[in-house]
Amino acid sequence: MRIFRFLLAAVFAAAFFGGCSLITGIIEFKDPVIKTEKVELLSFDFEKATVRARLRIENPNAFPVPVLKAFGSVLIGDRTFFTFETPASVTVPAAGSAELIVDTGVPFADIPDIIRILTENETVKIGFSANINCKTEVINVNIPFSYQCDLRLPRLPKISLKGTKVERISLTGATVIVTLQAENPNMFPVQGFDLSADVLLSGTKITTVSQSISIPAGSSASMPFLVNIDAASVGIAIFKSIKANSFDLGFSGILKTPLGESAVAF
Repeated sequence: MRIFRFLLAAVFAAAFFGGCSLITGIIEFKDPVIKTEKVELLSFDFEKATVRARLRIENPNAFPVPVLKAFGSVLIGDRTFFTFETPASVTVPAAGSAELIVDTGVPFADIPDIIRILTENETVKIGFSANINCKTEVINVNIPFSYQCDLRLPRLPKISLKGTKVERISLTGATVIVTLQAENPNMFPVQGFDLSADVLLSGTKITTVSQSISIPAGSSASMPFLVNIDAASVGIAIFKSIKANSFDLGFSGILKTPLGESAVAF
C-alpha cells in the first residue's frame, strides 16, 4: 500500500535545497517504487554464495530521495535462516530513477539441514524479504521489496575405491596398499575435509583409517594408505582370499566437512 507522508515546506527546503527560497504549503511524499531487474550468482565456494540483485528505484517525488541501506531476511519457504544489512549510497533524482546493487553473502552453514539438502539437490530456492531505507533530517522511510532465486549448492566430494595391491604377505599376516579416489565436482578447491572410515574385509572390520582431503577445482586426488591384516583375526578363508588377491574390501565412515558430517559407504 502506498504510504503518504507530509512535510512542512520550510523544513523540506532547508533539508534538500540548503535554505533556498522558502516554499509555502504542504509537500506530499510518495514512496519510491522498487523493481527487481536481475538476480545473479556473483561468487560461489563451499562456505557461501554471494547473490547480487540489481534494483531499479523510481522516484515519483519532485525532489531527490537518498537511499542509505538495504536490509532484510533470507528465507527457505517461510523460514528465515539469515538476516543481512548492506550499506548503500544512492540518491534517486527527482522524478527519475537510479540503480541500486545489493550484494548478499548467503552462508551455506546457516541453511537448516544443509548436508541432507546437498546430497539430494543441486539448487535450493531462497527468498529475500527486504527493505531499503531512505533517510534525511526530515525523512526516515523503509520501503519493502522482495525477490527469489534458485541458489546453486556446492557438491560433496565423491569418494570411491580406486584399487588394492597386496604389498606383503606371510604366514601370520599381510599388508595391503589401498588407494581411494576423491573427486571434486566443484569449480573451486575443496580443503579442510577429513575422512574417517572403518575398513571392512568381507564385512568384518579390520582397522580404521583417517585421511585429510584437499582437491583442486574440478579435479580428483588419489589417497593411498597401508592396511595391515592379521591372519588370526580375519580367519583362514578370508586370509586365503587375500593370498589369491581376490577379496572384498569395503568402507563405512564419516566425511567431515565445514558444513557438517556426511555418511560415506562403499
